[in-house]
Amino acid sequence: VASLVFKINPVVLLALGYPVIAKLTKDITDNFIFENNKVVYGPCPSCEAENRIYFGNILGVEGFGDTAEVKCPNCKEVFLVKRDTLRATTLPKTA
Repeated sequence: VASLVFKINPVVLLALGYPVIAKLTKDITDNFIFENNKVVYGPCPSCEAENRIYFGNILGVEGFGDTAEVKCPNCKEVFLVKRDTLRATTLPKTA
């Protein structure tokens, strides 16, 4: 009994498998690794230094949700950033 052996060019296999591989990779990345992600950046309300903030979870580690409380590395001022409106506000000073 002769066995049938199909020899397919690897380039053809890659071309046929690319759409499936790309879709699965994107789904796994967006739904399991970086859940509910959003990266924003903008100036500090006090000193205008640029700050980057990551909203969302990474591999099950919870990050900022709807509001992020961030400390500016330049002026050390603490301010809040809302995810929906992207508004940055400083906390009131206590005397």
